[in-house]
Amino acid sequence: MPGNVIFVHMKTEWRHIFFGRVARNIYFWFIYNLFQVVSLLTSENVTFDSILFTIEYNLLQTFWLGVVVYVNNLYLIPRFFEKRQYGKYFFLVTLWISITAQVTKIFFDHFIQNYPQYFSDTENFQNVPYVLALLLVSIFLFGFTLAKFANDYFLREDAVKMMEKKQVESELNFLKSQINPHFLFNTLNSIYSLALKKSDQTAEVVLKLSDLLRYILYECNAERILLSKEIETLNNYVELERIRTRSTDRIRFSVNGDPGNVMVAPLIWISFVENAFKHGMGSRAADGFVNIEMDIRPNAVVFKCMNNFGESKTVYTPNANNVGGIGMENLKKRLSLIYPDKHRLKIEKNDGIFFVELILKPDA
Repeated sequence: MPGNVIFVHMKTEWRHIFFGRVARNIYFWFIYNLFQVVSLLTSENVTFDSILFTIEYNLLQTFWLGVVVYVNNLYLIPRFFEKRQYGKYFFLVTLWISITAQVTKIFFDHFIQNYPQYFSDTENFQNVPYVLALLLVSIFLFGFTLAKFANDYFLREDAVKMMEKKQVESELNFLKSQINPHFLFNTLNSIYSLALKKSDQTAEVVLKLSDLLRYILYECNAERILLSKEIETLNNYVELERIRTRSTDRIRFSVNGDPGNVMVAPLIWISFVENAFKHGMGSRAADGFVNIEMDIRPNAVVFKCMNNFGESKTVYTPNANNVGGIGMENLKKRLSLIYPDKHRLKIEKNDGIFFVELILKPDA
């Protein structure tokens, strides 16, 4: 694990070095100068002196234009624009453009007048028009300003996504920590009732519980688990309830299809099953029933759970604020976080029948 952490850290560092903001600026200026040299090499009457002059001239030009744009990006924008002092910013940036345009004109005039042999059409003008220098400075400054705003926007988006991801992970861990004790609490109640009756099946139920706890403690820490493991856990829980209630003929659990290597989030369906037994068989011991079906299709897992219930204040309803609804409410939150656009949940309560259907699209 430490080796993996170090590798990921080194990968992040190298990515920052080669693709970070500084690197992208260096790439731009390098390509800008390279384009000037290549343009010269493809022209006629190329000499070694002209190549050296072009390189030196463009390096000086790059340095000056860099000063023009980075004073704005690294000082004026953070100092005034980002602090919402828009009036000061636009006044100073206008003043800065006016001054740097004049300096740029002087820069070009100097080279054109002293090295006319390296410039074409120098006979047409000996001095660069101020408007042309102003246009050049404005284009560079405006382009780099847009690039900065775009870069800052994407950095903020990445930061927001990272915060949302951490928040989701934190909330999922919190919800799962609530589900586990809630599930354990109900199961221990079942064992307690058997112990009071001095049932011979108490040991078998404890063994089933140990399997469930092993699953929860050691296998549910992963973000995704095999669907077959989840089915095995549901089957263990159903078998535990069959032993506890001695109602093998009124409890059905069927699975259609092959789970294969389908991966799902852990503890998705257990709350439905738990709720069905608690409020179904628990409220109608004589004629209560629970029917559970799981249909594994190529692109979806369809889960259906139906149970009857007796009229009592503890019967779960979708918006109930009671102990029986904790698992359900947490499950809804988990589904909205893990499968925001990949699930459809239907909960109905009619004529003493509670029905749940969850259609889930596992990750590819």
